[in-house]
Amino acid sequence: MAVNNNEWKLVVKRGAPDTSNIKEIDQLFHISEDPFEKADLSAQNPRQVKKLMKKLNRFYNLKSVSQIPRFADKKNLSEPEKIPKWQPVR
Repeated sequence: MAVNNNEWKLVVKRGAPDTSNIKEIDQLFHISEDPFEKADLSAQNPRQVKKLMKKLNRFYNLKSVSQIPRFADKKNLSEPEKIPKWQPVR
């Protein structure tokens, strides 16, 4: 799972709970300076990791489809955008 803002991207890797590998790995990348995500900066920027993890945890705690943020119209945030039924083209 990943979350980002305009400058940073946090990648969180979690093992499956039914396996022996339940270790969580966090990687932080400075997107504009490292577009290929080669340098993990999580150890040098714990505050940024904490800030993005808080954002990611808000997503994990969503309970219903109506709580999932969509590409919202800034003028009308009270009603979420309807998701159209998608049918594959055959």
